[in-house]
Amino acid sequence: MCTKHVDGFLAAFETIRPGAKCSDVEQAFRSTFNPRGVRKESRIGYSIGIDWTDGGPSFQEGDPTILQPNMTFHLLIGIWEKEDGYIFSETVRVTENGAKSLSSTSRDMLINH
Repeated sequence: MCTKHVDGFLAAFETIRPGAKCSDVEQAFRSTFNPRGVRKESRIGYSIGIDWTDGGPSFQEGDPTILQPNMTFHLLIGIWEKEDGYIFSETVRVTENGAKSLSSTSRDMLINH
């Protein structure tokens, strides 16, 4: 996978911070990813936790939920085409300083050199 495919994922991740709206995260993804010519029509993440129910805050167009510290999300960029498909996925926590991945896996593995 080359870097241009990771750009949308990273733009979304970097937008996750207290005070941002869920829709801001989705918009950061779209503004970076759409010019690449790949379609992504569904949400790019959703809230998770002890009291999780589908229908809660989601990283999607129009979700006005304001991000607050300690909210936790599954940031999920899944792309499926006729011949190919891939997923970038991390569980992230909103901190006072932005997003913190709950994974210790290096993102270097996402990029072919």
